[in-house]
Amino acid sequence: MKVSVLKDSLIRKFDKKLETIIREDLKILSEIKTYTIQSGGKRIRPILHYCLCQLLGYSGKHWLDVGAIAELIHAASLLHDDVVDEAETRRGLQSVGSKFGNKTAILAGDYLLACGIDHLNGLGYPELMEVFTQVIKDLSVSELIQMEWEKNPKITLDIYNKIIYGKTASLFAVVCVSAGILSDKNEKEKRNSGNLGLI
Repeated sequence: MKVSVLKDSLIRKFDKKLETIIREDLKILSEIKTYTIQSGGKRIRPILHYCLCQLLGYSGKHWLDVGAIAELIHAASLLHDDVVDEAETRRGLQSVGSKFGNKTAILAGDYLLACGIDHLNGLGYPELMEVFTQVIKDLSVSELIQMEWEKNPKITLDIYNKIIYGKTASLFAVVCVSAGILSDKNEKEKRNSGNLGLI
């Protein structure tokens, strides 16, 4: 199978799974779901998770759930980031905050996080819950650190790396370590899987 065909097939599967996770009849949430989740995106994190699950020999079906959950957390973080940064656009479109208002964007981001964690809880993997809740904390802390240092020209490399890890690398690391968890690998193998996401 061609890589492009596989990629398109995976994106469709992840999008369908996202539809089943975000189930809410409230009109504004439905609009935001369409505007954010279905507005495109390369789905790099879930596809990376799938590929590593295949590499590690995982034969179950939870790769689809975990990949979708990672994408939900990523989408929620973007909603919150755009409010903090007062961003007017995202991916060439109006940001959710600009289009629907910042209060709505914050609450919608919270809702996406709750949907992701609720679905994750239903999978029955306490270790997955542990690593994903840590990522949510890392995302929040790194944003706070960035806000604290944004007007300080003397930012250190250590602080910069903490920001980059929390805002970007942590989500790549968690989809990789999650593949190790699903594949029932030992601690060293799971750690190595997580490190792969930091490359």
